[in-house]
Amino acid sequence: MEKLIDRSEIEELLKEIEEDMRRLEEKMGTAIMTESNKKELSITAKTCAAMDTMDNIEYTARLASAERVWPGEISFGLNT
Repeated sequence: MEKLIDRSEIEELLKEIEEDMRRLEEKMGTAIMTESNKKELSITAKTCAAMDTMDNIEYTARLASAERVWPGEISFGLNT
């Protein structure tokens, strides 16, 4: 006749399974948080780039409304 599994062995196996499940849940949670952080950083970078573009547009509009000479439009003549 085959040996039956002791109750203590079953309890030990259940504890191991619970520990494995807990570790798996931690890893899954960490992976989800990592992906979430990547997306948040990407959105932040895109927002900063958009804000920089808006600042550049505003600066350009102010220069244009002040009728200032653009640096590229300045002519340097040689005094001969």
